Amino acid sequence: MKYNNTVKTFSVTNGGIVFHILDSGDIRTINKDNVQINLLTGTNLEGSVSNLYLRVFKDNKIYYTRLIGINSPSHFYVDGNRVYYQGEFHQLQYTVILTVLENIWFWTIDIENRSNQGQVIDLIYGQDVGLAHPGSINSNEAYVCQYLDHRVFINDLGYTVCTRQNQGVPHYLQHGSLTKNVGYSTDGFQFFGLDYKLTNEPVALLCNQLENRNYQYEFAYTALQSERVTLIDKTRFVFYGLYEDNIPEVSENIRYFDKIVNTYNQLDFKAFNKEQGKKLELDINFNNILTGLPLTNDEIDTLYPIKRHEEHDKQYLLSFFTGNNIHVVLQAKERLVERPHGHMLLNGDSLFIRDNFLSATNYIFGVFNCHIVVGNTNFHKFLSNIRNPLNIKKITGQRIFIKINDEYKLLGVPSVYELGLNYAKWLYKLDDDILTITSMIAYNRPEQLLRVESKRGRKYQFLLTNHLVLGSSEYEAPFSYEVNGKTIKFYPDSCTLSYSNYPNLTYKLETSQNFTYHFDERFFTDKINRHEPLVVLEFSDVDQIEVRIQGLIDGQDLNDQEFSLTVEEEKYHNYIDEVMNYFHLDINNEYQEEVAKFNDLVRWYCHNALIHYASPHGLEQYNGAAWGTRDVCQGPAELFMVTQKYSVVKDIICKVYTREFIQNGDFPQWFMFDKYYNIFAHDSHGDIIVWPLRLLAMYLLATKDYTILEEKLPYLDRDKGEFTELTETLYEHIKRQINSIIDNFIPGTSLSCYGGGDWDDTLQPANKALTNQMVSGWTVALTYEAFKYLQEALKEYDSEYAEEINELADKMRLDFDKYLIKNGIPAGFILFDKEVKYILHPEDKETGVSYRLLPFNRGFISEIFDENQVETYYDLIEDKFKHLDGVRLMDRPVQYKGGINTYFTRAETAANFGREIGLLYVHAHIRYIEAMAKIGKAKDAYEGLLKINPINIQDHVPNALRRQSNTYFSSSDANFYDRYEARHDFGKLKTGDIGVKGGWRIYSSGPGIYLNQLIGNILGVRTYHHDLVLDPVLPKELDGLTFTYRFNDKPIKINYHIT
Repeated sequence: MKYNNTVKTFSVTNGGIVFHILDSGDIRTINKDNVQINLLTGTNLEGSVSNLYLRVFKDNKIYYTRLIGINSPSHFYVDGNRVYYQGEFHQLQYTVILTVLENIWFWTIDIENRSNQGQVIDLIYGQDVGLAHPGSINSNEAYVCQYLDHRVFINDLGYTVCTRQNQGVPHYLQHGSLTKNVGYSTDGFQFFGLDYKLTNEPVALLCNQLENRNYQYEFAYTALQSERVTLIDKTRFVFYGLYEDNIPEVSENIRYFDKIVNTYNQLDFKAFNKEQGKKLELDINFNNILTGLPLTNDEIDTLYPIKRHEEHDKQYLLSFFTGNNIHVVLQAKERLVERPHGHMLLNGDSLFIRDNFLSATNYIFGVFNCHIVVGNTNFHKFLSNIRNPLNIKKITGQRIFIKINDEYKLLGVPSVYELGLNYAKWLYKLDDDILTITSMIAYNRPEQLLRVESKRGRKYQFLLTNHLVLGSSEYEAPFSYEVNGKTIKFYPDSCTLSYSNYPNLTYKLETSQNFTYHFDERFFTDKINRHEPLVVLEFSDVDQIEVRIQGLIDGQDLNDQEFSLTVEEEKYHNYIDEVMNYFHLDINNEYQEEVAKFNDLVRWYCHNALIHYASPHGLEQYNGAAWGTRDVCQGPAELFMVTQKYSVVKDIICKVYTREFIQNGDFPQWFMFDKYYNIFAHDSHGDIIVWPLRLLAMYLLATKDYTILEEKLPYLDRDKGEFTELTETLYEHIKRQINSIIDNFIPGTSLSCYGGGDWDDTLQPANKALTNQMVSGWTVALTYEAFKYLQEALKEYDSEYAEEINELADKMRLDFDKYLIKNGIPAGFILFDKEVKYILHPEDKETGVSYRLLPFNRGFISEIFDENQVETYYDLIEDKFKHLDGVRLMDRPVQYKGGINTYFTRAETAANFGREIGLLYVHAHIRYIEAMAKIGKAKDAYEGLLKINPINIQDHVPNALRRQSNTYFSSSDANFYDRYEARHDFGKLKTGDIGVKGGWRIYSSGPGIYLNQLIGNILGVRTYHHDLVLDPVLPKELDGLTFTYRFNDKPIKINYHIT
C-alpha cells in the first residue's frame, strides 16, 4: 500500500509571502518563492515553534498560554489573507488576527478582561528564523543559523530585531512592534533554556524579563516582549514581520518603519466569526512529557558498584565510566549541556567498505532511534533526524508513549542514560517501577533491536511512534508498506534517488508482541488521518516489547537469528579491541587515573573514527554520505596505519586513486563511494591533490609493498561522471598527479597556487580572481613533506624518479624560504601581484591578523624549518597561539562587520563564533601535538593530548564547560555571545575568564589522527619496512609507564624508563 504524506495546509497570502497554516491553526512554514523564512516545520501534532504567548502575573506566579495552534485554547479560521484566532485564558478573552501582505505580516492581539478586577499581563512574540532554501535548512538547521546575523535597534516603541542571511543571497527579516515592547532575545537557547529538555517549559516565560542580549548561536529564534500592563477592560498589542529578498548592505537602523506604520493604519478588521471558528483536539499530546525521577546515591551504587572517572558538580554526581568502556550519564548532567548527550550505533566488521552497513542514532531525551539508515546516510534514511537539540520537535525519530493513570505520556529525559560501544540504555525511575529501554545494533548484520522492559513486571500500554523518511528528507516522497502479522515492510517510492540505484531497498520492522498499527489519526479525537509520515504501533498490557528493524539493501530477508544483548555486546567489544590491538596503558604512581582515561578514550575514539569512515555523518552534522579526499587520507588511514591494518589502507588508497580526474590528474574535494559514485565535487582546494600522495608514501615506507604500484585502476571522468575504460597502474596515476601539481605552480616558482582553498576554507578570498595568484604556506609545507616521503619510499623501486622528486622538494624548500618567510616569520598566504603581498603576517596591515598556526604546524612536521627556526617558532606558538584549552588557528579573529566580505568568505560571514570561526579547531590542535612530538617537546605534546580528552576535561582545562565525555568534539568554542564580543574580549581566553564548550561531535577525521599521535608519536610505536620502530616522546612524569599492545599480531609489552 502507498502512503501519501502530503500534509494539507491553507495558503494565506496576498501575492508575496505565504503562510502555510495547518488544520490545527499552527504555522507549518512561511515561504517567499524558494526561501523558507521560518526554521522548523510545524505539525498538527506538536504545533509550531513560532507562537504568541499571553502571560498573567498574579499571586507571585506567572501563568501563560500559547495563543495559536494545537497547544492553545484558540478556535480559528482562515479568511483570505488573514487568520483569525479567539480563546479565553484566566478570564481574559483574546482575539488574534494574522494579516499577511506582500512582504509584511502583522499580528494584532486584542485582549478583553472579563473578570471584576484588574489583571497584570504582557505578551511575547516568538519566531524561529531560517531565511534559506528549504533544502539547506533540512540539511542542517544549526549550520544555517550560524550565518544569520542579528542586529538590534531601539526606537520609541522599544526593540527591533533585524536578521540578515550572510551566506548566499542576503535575505532580510525584521521583527518589531507597533505597541511598546521592553525586551528581546535572538536564540532559542535563551528562550527555551536547557531545562526545557526536562520540564517542557520555556524558561523565558517563567522570567520577568527577556535577556535583552544578542546570542548568535545555532537556534535562531527572535522573541519580543511587550510592556507589562494592568488591564482593566481592553488593550491591543501589535507585532510585525517584514521580509526582503535581497539587502546587500548591513543595516544601520530600522528599515521602512514609516511605511510599516502607514500600512498598518490603513487596515480595517472584522469581528471574529464564531460560526467559522474551529478547533482541532488531541486525544494524546506530544507535549505531555514523562521525565525519569532522579536516582539516589544508594540506587546508583546498587546499579553501578564499580565506577571510574567520576565527574562531579558540587554535591552532584554527573557521569562516570564502568565495565567494558561503558559511559553512564545521570540526569543532572543533561541539565548543564547545550549539546544533548547522544550516541551513534554502527555494525561491526566495518573495516572494508560495503554498502549494507546499518547505523542508528539516539539521544538522551527519549529519542530511542533516529536516522536509521542502511548504506548511504543521505539518501537511504528510514527514520527522520532530530531537528533541534532542545527536543523542541518531539515527533522526529522513534519515540515511546506509556500510559500511566489513564494518561499517555511521552518518555523524555531518563534517570540514567547508559552508553556502550554498540548500545544505549535509558532507565526511567517511576513512582513504583523502573522502565528500561535498550537500543542495540547487531555486530555483523544490518539489524537493530529495541527492547522495553518493566523491572517489576508491570503491564502497560505503549505507543511506539516512528517518523518515516524512506529517502533523503521527510515529506519528500510517499512510501509503500506491507503488513504481515507482526511484521511491516517499508519501501521507498520509485521517484526517489535511492530507488534509482537500489530499487529493492527495504526496511523491515518486526515485533515479538502483537500490535495494532495506526498513522497520525491515533492522536486526534476525530481519528482523521492528516498524513504525517508517522507509523504508530500500539501495544496493550505488556511488560516487555522487542522491536527489530532491518535494513535490507537488496530486499533479501536475513536468516533468523537470536538477538542476545550480551552476546552482541561482547562481539562488538572484542571487535573494537582487535582494531585497537588490545591497547592498554598502566602506571603505578599519582598519574594512574590520568593515564587510565586513555584506555576508555581509545575505544570510544576508535568507535567515532569508524563512524566517520564507514557511515559518514555525526550527531550535529547528520548528513554526509561521502568521503572527503583529504579526510579519508588522514583520520581513517592513519588509524589503520598505526594499528597495522595495511590491507585496509591499501583498499582506501585504491578507492581514492580511482577518483583521480582523467582530465587533469586532480581529485574531487569529496566523493560518494557506493552506487552513487557519480556524485562528487567537480573541483577541490589546492591541497587535496597532495593527500593521496602523502598517504601512499607513508604506506610504502611502512610496508615496502611495491605491488600496490602495479595495481591497474581506472580514472574518473569529471565531465561524464563515469569511470574510464582506460586503466593504468597506480604508478602511472601518481606521475599524472605529480605533473598536475607541477602545472599548478605559480609561474617562475616551485610553489603551488592556492586554487580553491586549503584546509581552512573559512579563509577563501572574497575576490575569487586572486586564488590563482595566492600561495598557502601550509600547502607548500605539506607538499614538501609528501615529496620527501615519496622520494624515500621510491628509492628501491625507481631511483631515478625518486631523485627527480627529491630535487623538486629541494626547490620547493628554497622557494618557501625565499617567498613565504618575511622578516623571519612564515606567512599564512602570499599574493603574487606587482610585488609579493603578505597576508596573515606581521606585514599584513589590512586583515588585522598577524600570525597563522598552520604553516608553523606543518613546517615542524615536514621538517622544512631549520634548527634555528624551530626554537624561534616554538616560542612564537607559545606566545601567539596557545591558550588554556589548546592552540588556536590565528593570533586573533578576523574582524567581523555584520557579514560583509572584504578579504575572506566564511571567516567574515559567520555570525556565530564557533567551529573554525572560533579558531580552536581540534584537528589543527592534534597536528600541533604531532609537531611538538616531531621537535621533541614531550611535555607540550602530552599535555596537548590531555587538553582535548573529554573525560573530566576540567582537570586540564579549568575554563571548560560541561560536555559529553565519550565523544570527540571538533572544536573548542569560546562562550562569547557574538563576534564583536569575541574580538573585544579575545584575551579572556588566555586568562580563562571566559568558558569554552565542545563543538560538533564525532563526524571528523580527528579521532583517527588523535589515535595515531597517541600510539605512533607519543608512545612511539611505529612501523618502518615492516619492522617495529620505538621512538617515544614522553614527559618524565610517565616514567614507569607500561603499554600492552599487539604488533603484527604478536602481543608486546613495553616498559618506559624516562630520565
